[in-house]
Amino acid sequence: MGHISRCSPSHKIFLDLSDDLGYSYLGSRTISQDVSSVTGKPQSVARAALNAVGGDQHEACALLMSGLSVAVTGGPCEVASLELGSPAWVGGEGVVSSVGSFAGSFILRFPRYCRERVDLLSLETIEVFMIAASGTQGPHWTTDEELSSPEISAPLDNACLQRKTFKPGPVSFSLEHVELILITVVRNNGSLPPRNSHQSPAPAVDSCQTPNHGPAPSTESRTSGNLAAANLQWIGDLGAGSFGSVHLARTAGGTAVAVKRVRVTSGHEMREVQMLRKASHPNMVKFVDSFSWNSPDGQACVCIVMEYLPENLHTRINGRPLSAWYVRHFSVQLLTAATHLDALQICHRDLKPENILLSQDDVLKVCDFGSAKLLGRGPSCNYVCSRWWRAPELILGARDYRTSVDWWSCGCIIAEMMSGQPLFRGDSSWGQMYAIVRILGTPTQREMQSLVPEQDGQRLAQHFASLVKLRRSGRPWAELLPAFAHLSSSLAIPRKLLTYCPKDRCHPSMLLSAPFLSSRSEVKLPGTSEPKSKRRHQAQHGHLVERNPKRRCLLVSA
Repeated sequence: MGHISRCSPSHKIFLDLSDDLGYSYLGSRTISQDVSSVTGKPQSVARAALNAVGGDQHEACALLMSGLSVAVTGGPCEVASLELGSPAWVGGEGVVSSVGSFAGSFILRFPRYCRERVDLLSLETIEVFMIAASGTQGPHWTTDEELSSPEISAPLDNACLQRKTFKPGPVSFSLEHVELILITVVRNNGSLPPRNSHQSPAPAVDSCQTPNHGPAPSTESRTSGNLAAANLQWIGDLGAGSFGSVHLARTAGGTAVAVKRVRVTSGHEMREVQMLRKASHPNMVKFVDSFSWNSPDGQACVCIVMEYLPENLHTRINGRPLSAWYVRHFSVQLLTAATHLDALQICHRDLKPENILLSQDDVLKVCDFGSAKLLGRGPSCNYVCSRWWRAPELILGARDYRTSVDWWSCGCIIAEMMSGQPLFRGDSSWGQMYAIVRILGTPTQREMQSLVPEQDGQRLAQHFASLVKLRRSGRPWAELLPAFAHLSSSLAIPRKLLTYCPKDRCHPSMLLSAPFLSSRSEVKLPGTSEPKSKRRHQAQHGHLVERNPKRRCLLVSA
């Protein structure tokens, strides 16, 4: 759980922003611009942090990287979790007897009947809920009758619940006529995952959307390979991805197949066919055939025919943690696939839940080899892999990387199965690096040297060098993946894959012998006495059936 606190100079993190050559990254522009660049926060937030700490750029950087969501910068206030039996005001008067609709939220305590102003620094978008005397309302505050207010043992005056949303930056309001203040952080969990950097702005390849009927290639315009292309019954569209579009079709024998249509441009179309042939494995999507086709506008295309699987791991997760049985089952298959690709020296370069298909009997198959490359043939492109699953060396511009970039993606995917949400959710390249540091902590100098390319002068590498010197520790894995905190051996799987140094990432074949994955004993769910195999029919879509009630953890670490 995250926290909010008062700004304090006693927790200084001294930051040396000069490299060994004496080059200073701060000072070339305004201080707020430089603090913003180093921390990844908007310049307005950086400016507010500087104001909160008296203009000291080192303290401002430390504050923005501290993990706080909200800091108290003025007023006789303190912040605590909203819990049953906890004091409602400073001084101990009154206790919380019911949390109402605010389970997991926080309370901003102040002396009862205090009428001073409160000053906060918000590092996230927050909603402030004010329980105020009925008939009084602050400017731009709106009444909220949908949420039930907490109950306090001490009687409250006739009060109503009001709320106001504040964007990141300084927040100030008066306590006039206010009884209680509650704070939550607004999280946008419904955002779409980013695409591979090579992808077009269209739905992901091999997605399991219901096909939309559309025009099919004419029989005359197709030339067949081994498969009788003219006999394919074209059903509809499935989506589009890295280098083409995907369609649903049926063979003369009635078998549903996925047909990926790739425009003939720079050789990507034939490379994908070669990769699919070479990577043949039970945990890879099955290649059926390929044939050429001319589109109505005269563009030459290659059609790649593959087996059709209607579900992928993204839809199976569906925003919720999978059960321990399914995490083990899918992780073993994913790591087996990664081991196979490593043996072939094929780097997939776009592993993510949407590119992992599932059969009806839960066989996992990696698909979409549009970005894949056989290593050892010169420098590789670093602007690959969808951002949330992209290894840090790719973010920092490395061009000489190995299959360990896929192992990082595997760690992200396994953690996502355990939590129900992507672990690192940056909104830009630098934002992704910042998201990784917030969770794993700052890398050591050795780890940094293994990540930064040999070329000097790269902007992200310079910012990263400054960020490293903040020396921030990582968050506990049990806190990151609470649904699996009771299975400590399971947490070792993502932890051993998600390391900064590529050479430190555990080889997938070695992880297959890890206790959590190799154990043949039944996995018991928390609070149950029956093994998972006896309860499998109750695990709808593979999700946890018995787990703690959903917590509204709205205030989480920045």
